[in-house]
Amino acid sequence: MKAIDCAGVGAIVRCANGDTHECDAVVLTVPLPLLEEIALPSMERERAAAAAYIGFGNVIKILMRFETRWWLDDERILLI
Repeated sequence: MKAIDCAGVGAIVRCANGDTHECDAVVLTVPLPLLEEIALPSMERERAAAAAYIGFGNVIKILMRFETRWWLDDERILLI
């Protein structure tokens, strides 16, 4: 993706290969360093700049594997 432009109530996405796509909305999910390489409308650029103030830290991931899908049989609400 090269740029996102406003187009009335929607947007136009401009790709690096020259293709363009008109759409109602854009959900942009890229790593923060790549965000700087995409041309955004000024209002969205200001919002994206706020991402520079997001802190980074460690993440703990826990993966649990069960032999059966017991939560489908149980009518209780799961509270974690």
